[in-house]
Amino acid sequence: MQRGISLEERNVTANPMKDINAATDLVETYIKSLVVAAAMEYFGMKMPEDKPSKNEFNLQVHHDRSYYVKTTLTNIIDSFFIPRNDEVSQVAQFKCTQCIKEYKTRNGLRKHIRANHTFKLQAPAQELATQSEENDSLYKYARCATIMCLLALNFNDARKMGDGLRLIRMYKYMLLHFKASGKHKYSFQVLRLLAQVHFLISPRSYRLVWNSN
Repeated sequence: MQRGISLEERNVTANPMKDINAATDLVETYIKSLVVAAAMEYFGMKMPEDKPSKNEFNLQVHHDRSYYVKTTLTNIIDSFFIPRNDEVSQVAQFKCTQCIKEYKTRNGLRKHIRANHTFKLQAPAQELATQSEENDSLYKYARCATIMCLLALNFNDARKMGDGLRLIRMYKYMLLHFKASGKHKYSFQVLRLLAQVHFLISPRSYRLVWNSN
């Protein structure tokens, strides 16, 4: 995946209750950046204006353009947009090579090394260069972020359109992500909402679905 993209979105407030829509532009810009980066990686492009160097249309292989488009989109989605279950629930572990202590963040490991060991830290560029795709935490994070941003965009669109049924469907997907990522309070609240809609207050559930009195 491409690295070093600066979005320069500064309108997100630290208190979400002041402006619940403040992050919408950021999410939209971020997901567009991820989609473009995924497409560039898939087609072997270093810059957006470059021509594809791989996975181009070949009449002998793809037979027709509609099949090529469908196959290409499927491959891009499977490769860059759909995280595996272990990637959603995985917590990054950074181990010290000297004392085998584990830290959840790279910064925590760096502070530990500076405080307890005398050898020099490996340069970030070297770290990135030696990472394989299988162990590339940034690549795994991007896949999780992409699917969550797409869900967020769909959720925001359903909210703007007043589509209560679509919101309920979106909550079902979000419930799985919240549970897999260890967000138990979010999981409980969504599960309670779904239980109210489908079982507990089903005769009046349309009020919850359509936010009506």
